Order: sequence, then structure tokens, then C-alpha cells
Amino acid sequence: MKKAIMLFQIFAISLFFSSALDAAEVKVGDVCTVVTREATITLCPYPDCGFMLNLPRVPNGAKLTIEEIVEVGYGVGRAKWFGTTYEGKSGWVFERSTNKRKKRNKPTRRVYR
Repeated sequence: MKKAIMLFQIFAISLFFSSALDAAEVKVGDVCTVVTREATITLCPYPDCGFMLNLPRVPNGAKLTIEEIVEVGYGVGRAKWFGTTYEGKSGWVFERSTNKRKKRNKPTRRVYR
């Protein structure tokens, strides 16, 4: 039982430090570039705005200054939204639509025996 509690504590501490390191990667004032498969991305009026029509668009390759950072929880995951201004219009862009997105590890192949 003590071993299980100790393992849980180590796990919890590692999660805390890994999220602290992730947060240190992107700061207010950093410049990010829009990198997406689409020609443009939506400049949302608030983080996690979902699909809405008639919103300002930001073209692929545009450089944006990060003015604010918000983390939104999605089930067990979290994602960042960057508050920015483009051509005089303020809004939010999804972290994964920029060059500041977190690099994901390639999935490992599971082998069952």
C-alpha cells in the first residue's frame, strides 16, 4: 500500500512539473506563425468558440503577437488558446494552429503476446 501511495505521489509531482515546463514554453509577447493545412483560421471571439459563421479569418503564414494565454480542458487533456490582434481585430487562435503547438510523441506500436 505504501508503495502504491509513493508511486502516485511521484506521478502527481511529475505531472505538475511537466505542465509547469509546458507553460514556460510560450509567453505573452512571443510571436507565433499560423501553420495549418487550411488557407485561413478563425479569429474566435473567445477561447474554444466552436464553429461560428462570419468570423474574421487569419491567413496561413500570418505572424501574430501573443497578448494572452488561456488553457481550456478537454476531458483529460488541455489545450492553449492565444489572445491576439490581427488587422485591428482582437480574438483567439487555437495553439495547434500555430508553430507554438506542443510537439507530440509519435505513437508507439503495441505488441501483445
